[in-house]
Amino acid sequence: MKRRRSIVIAALVLGSMTAYSQATDNVGIKDSLQVAMEREQLSTSLMQLRDSIVQSVQALEARKPGMVAKAKRPVDKALKDLHVYQKRVQKNLDELVAASKRGWNTDLATRLRASLNSVRREHNRIRQDLQSVLTSQS
Repeated sequence: MKRRRSIVIAALVLGSMTAYSQATDNVGIKDSLQVAMEREQLSTSLMQLRDSIVQSVQALEARKPGMVAKAKRPVDKALKDLHVYQKRVQKNLDELVAASKRGWNTDLATRLRASLNSVRREHNRIRQDLQSVLTSQS
């Protein structure tokens, strides 16, 4: 009787250990897929923002020679700000690539997402501010 009880207990322990390891393995796979998707989304968003800033800089630099001095001042300030934001986005992209090699954590993802949203908001603000200057020059 004691032998049978020991065998049943051992089987239950082994079964629960097997079930636990399978459950944790599935969680690890799910987490790694979620992290990969999150990194891919952040990478795509950062590259799109970088390209958008580059296009804005090129458009402003192309229109700058024909402007009057009064209109050039805000454009110069906007170009300066856009170059700063462009460097910031590139730094974030470099950090994202380095994190892919080092390891990923939620703090980094949160910080990159906050930086992305901040730069995107500032880029939109600059474009809206300059829209009145650029339309009056046309």
